[in-house]
Amino acid sequence: MGSRGCGFKELEDCLLCNAYLVHSTDVVVGAYQKSADMWKKIQITFNHEAVDKNNLAYRTVKSYSTMKQ
Repeated sequence: MGSRGCGFKELEDCLLCNAYLVHSTDVVVGAYQKSADMWKKIQITFNHEAVDKNNLAYRTVKSYSTMKQ
């Protein structure tokens, strides 16, 4: 397994990827949405899945940008 940053768990990685796919491929706004708006939507979706459904930690948009690749 590769290097992981910010203490993200594997489930959080999956939830973040799923939220990204939902909002980055949105056919209604698609490529015309602003990056900050898209990441805010991703944050809302991620936190709903992570915090409300899986009892994981709340994450900010900044925490996603500091993840190691």
